[in-house]
Parts: sequence; C-alpha cells; structure tokens
Amino acid sequence: MNAAIDFDCAVVGAGPTGAVLAALLAQRGRRVLVVERDERVFPLPRAVHLDHEIARVLQEVGVMDRLLPTMSPATEYRFENAAGELLVHVVMEPGSARSGWEGSYMFVQPELEQILRDRLGELVGVTAWFGAECVALAQTDEAVELTVRRGGGTETARARFAVGCDGASSFVRSALAVAMDDLGFDEPWVVIDTKPKRDIGLEPATAYQFCDPARPTTCVPAGPGRRRWEFMLLPGETRESIATPESVWRLLAPWGGEAAFELVRVAVYRFHALIARQWRVGRTLLAGDAAHQMPPFMGQGMCSGIRDAANLAWKLDLVLGGAAPSALLDSYEAERAPHLRHIVETSIALGRVVCEQDAQRAKERDAFLLATRRAGGNPLGGQDGQAARLADGVLRRESAGAGELFPQPHVRSGGAEARLDDVVGTDVRLVVGTGDRSISSDDPRTRVVSLGGGAEAVVECGGPSASAWLREHGAVAALVRPDHYVYGTAATAADVAELVESFWNDVTNNPSRSGESR
Repeated sequence: MNAAIDFDCAVVGAGPTGAVLAALLAQRGRRVLVVERDERVFPLPRAVHLDHEIARVLQEVGVMDRLLPTMSPATEYRFENAAGELLVHVVMEPGSARSGWEGSYMFVQPELEQILRDRLGELVGVTAWFGAECVALAQTDEAVELTVRRGGGTETARARFAVGCDGASSFVRSALAVAMDDLGFDEPWVVIDTKPKRDIGLEPATAYQFCDPARPTTCVPAGPGRRRWEFMLLPGETRESIATPESVWRLLAPWGGEAAFELVRVAVYRFHALIARQWRVGRTLLAGDAAHQMPPFMGQGMCSGIRDAANLAWKLDLVLGGAAPSALLDSYEAERAPHLRHIVETSIALGRVVCEQDAQRAKERDAFLLATRRAGGNPLGGQDGQAARLADGVLRRESAGAGELFPQPHVRSGGAEARLDDVVGTDVRLVVGTGDRSISSDDPRTRVVSLGGGAEAVVECGGPSASAWLREHGAVAALVRPDHYVYGTAATAADVAELVESFWNDVTNNPSRSGESR
C-alpha cells in the first residue's frame, strides 16, 4: 500500500454531478481527487435533459460552448390522451429563461460526460483516477481516508472532505450507513433510445406524454437526431418479454416500427422516488443519485445532482479556506432537501397523471385536464426546477426575493457583449440597479456590480433583465451567492451595508447551527 496522498476534497464518482463538483472546486484553487470506477465514459445514453439553470452552471465550468453543438433545445411539452386530444400544453418561449440560456436542452449523456472529463484534464487542481474503485472509507476529526483499488493494488487517499457522487447504488452511502426514504413510487418501464431514419410525424423539438390507459408512453427528443421512448410495462409483462426485438418493434409500430428507426439502446428500469435521510455524516457528504432518485417525468434527475454540486462547491470552498466553520455545510441539506423533495413530489404527481391505467379514472382525468386547459390554466404548474425557491439555509428570509434564482442578462462591458457571469464572475456579488451609482460595499469579499453606472458598470442589452427583477422586488440591490441564488435584497441604499454584513455573519456563524458530528 502506498503512502497517503493529501487533498482538499475527494469526489467519488465522475458522472455529471461529480465532474461538475470537482471542476467548480478546482477552479477555486482546491486540490481535488476524483475516483471513478469506469475507465471510459459509459457509451450509452441515460439522462437526456438539462434546463437553463444547469446550462448556467456548465457555463461556469467552462464547457457550454463545447456542448452546444451536441445539444438541441426543447420548445414544447404536450400531454395527449388516447383520442389524440391535447390535455396539457407547455410552450417554452425562446430566450425567456431566467439564466440567460434556453429553457431546456436535450443531449446525449456520453458526449456530455466526455466533455466534462476533458475539462477535468485541463484543470491544474484535479487528480483523476479512472478505472479505480473506492473499497473502504474511514473518518477522523481531521480527514476522510479512502482505500482505493486501482492498477492491481490499493492506495490510501486522505482528504479534508469527501463527497459521494457515485450513483444510485452508492458505495459511499452504504459506507456511511445512510438509509433512503421511499416516497412511494415504483413503476417498471422499458426505455428505448432510437435514431429515426425518416419523418415519424412528431415535432422534433417537442416532448410528448401519451396518456393512454392501454399503454402509458413518453416520447422526448434525446439530442440531435435522436428520440427516446418510454413505455410502461403492463400487468403480466416481464423485463425479459418486453425487451425482445419483437416487442420493441411492436411498441414502435404506430410511428413506423423497424422501417423508421435505428435502435441505440433498450433497457428496463423501475422508476423510483427515494431521498437519503442524511446528506452529511461528519466530513463526508452525498450528492446526485447517491442522495436522491426520482421518476423522469420532469427531466430533473441529473439537473438536481448538478444543483447539489453548485450549492456545495462554494460552501466547501469557504470552509476549506478558513472563511467559514465546517458546520456551514449543514446548510447544504437544509437548502437542497426541501427543494429536491418538491421536485420529486411534482415528478410523482406527473407520473400519476401519465401512468393511469384504469379506463374510467383516465376518462375523469382527461375531463379535468381538458376543462382546465380550456379555462386557460396549467394544471401541471412550472416544468422548471425553479418551481420551488430555497426556503431555508443561508438566506435572509424576510427579504424580498430571497431564495430565488437571480437573472443572468446579456450585458455590454468595455465594448464587448457577453453573459453577466462571464463578465463579473461568480463570487459573492452585490448587484446594484440602474441609477444607483453611489451604492458600494466596503467588504473586500463582496464584488459590487453596477447595472449602468459606476466603475464596474455593465449595461444590459438582452436576455432576462436583472434591473427589472430588482424593480419588481422593490429593491435597489441584491446580494447574490456564488450559486446564483439571492441571499437577500436591500430596499434602500441605507440598507446595503447591513445586507452585506448580514450575509457574512450568517456564513461565519452558520445558519443551520447543527454541528459537524451528525
């Protein structure tokens, strides 16, 4: 066994969640070990959707320009019944998303993961062990020690903190003896990834839910030139019987069958809804599928994991740099778990709508949805991970807009145009509205961004308006966290200094106050 190697953080698992977390930490100057069991990227598609907030995180990681040619926007979401009637219709207007990107993108996961791995290889602070397996984990008051099997032997790696991003069957979660709460959704579906060879009569940028009690079906774009189909298994069908070529072509027959498609993958899954009872044990934390799993009806599984990474990265960085106590990390679960639970419960509710197999109840469902749509309502609510704002943790709860995602406009600065984050960075920011040139901060840890005036002024020139957001919330300035969520706002210039001081006091004093030894 080799001598121990010291790191700031060990990330177990290099899927999208782990790779993004490692990159965010390394970009902040932290020494990160990545331990990934697979030598190469898994070659078949799994996740296929990311939303505008995740695009903003990937922008921060530095990979969105590389990803864009491999993705296609999704612009529409349709629920249809067995008669072809439109039950629910959600249209995602181009350029309307708060993060300055399109509302939804469809992609091929192996391509995304390879781009993320390439990015990790560019970052000085990352040591990546691919084809390596974590086989033991032990914690002390100062560090986490991992025993890793690689290259025919074992090595011990020691890190100040560790994060398990190692998927639904997480070794790290098992090593911590953390149980999962089951939210009561367990349905078998066959997932079929295809490349259409001709026009199949569906809009290429539209996701469909075919709410037919005879066979509930989902069909979504899955990246350029691809389609994903999900068919619910019926009573008496088995994993073995539904995955045969004969069964697959029979399922796809209404859209052209074997003549219309090239098969990429066929897999049978049980869609689950599970949330870990603890997201932190001492110096080790859980993120992504290791901490939660959900049905795919909102397309928020991978998105939720990357939100975990964005939330955790800036807090770990402050703790590692001595700017905050380790107990600040308890705010990670306090913030993410309620937000995540809302998304899981909404996914379950959508699943119940789609999965109804009783003909009479399906008829009643259709009547309700049709009446709601004709009245101008949307019974599904938001189809966005932002349907729930943060409600706890590092927030000034009484402040207007606290817990909301702050907009990212396109701005002009120094004669060039770019997205706001690319111009001003993603540290703690005090964003000041247009015309309030006198507002500043004496705290060197907080960057002041003036929308239209001052030494570091930027001028909005497109996309979602940050100035309008401030006006809508009756604020002259917003204190924006590194994960782009609003800590709080100031109603007047006289309130600004206290707002900034309040944030750093909360970070230093730890708003969760629940200690490290949970």
